[in-house]
Amino acid sequence: TNHLDLGHQLDLLRTVRRLGVTTVAALHDLDLAAAYCDRLVVLDEGRVAASGPVEEVLDSGLVARVYGVTAEVERHRSAGRVTVVWHR
Repeated sequence: TNHLDLGHQLDLLRTVRRLGVTTVAALHDLDLAAAYCDRLVVLDEGRVAASGPVEEVLDSGLVARVYGVTAEVERHRSAGRVTVVWHR
């Protein structure tokens, strides 16, 4: 999805989700991954740093450890999903 504009990224990920099949995708946008993935495997220098359901795996501590970025990771009420807001 990295070469697609946001609208096309969302269209593609919605289509994949609607297919209802297991899909393995390498996404670097944590917010998109949180929105469209049921499970995450987070790699840190080629090693698994965390894996499991989005709400169990994705938190601000993980983002800081793996990416060196301060982030707010929380369930957004109106979006109905986990969101990631990063601060450099």
